[in-house]
Amino acid sequence: MEKIDYEKYSQVLKALAHPVRLNILEVLIDNKYCVNDVSKSLNIHQSVSSHHLTILKNRGIIHSHKQGTRSYYIVKDDLTKGIISILRKNL
Repeated sequence: MEKIDYEKYSQVLKALAHPVRLNILEVLIDNKYCVNDVSKSLNIHQSVSSHHLTILKNRGIIHSHKQGTRSYYIVKDDLTKGIISILRKNL
């Protein structure tokens, strides 16, 4: 039987448990955006979006890739998309 890493699960859920980060994930579900795009879309300061994007990236929830001088972010996996979908349907 495979050992479940509950600590990792907990860290992912903690990262998701913030209104700004959930809002960022909503924006990134079907789009790739840079920090400026996220800031404009959510009407928040760039430093705030950058901070939350870093947390999501460090937890493995989103992925970034460079295009020129900008980093673009996308939701990394279907699990996160599924969690957001469940929240949309049930809350």
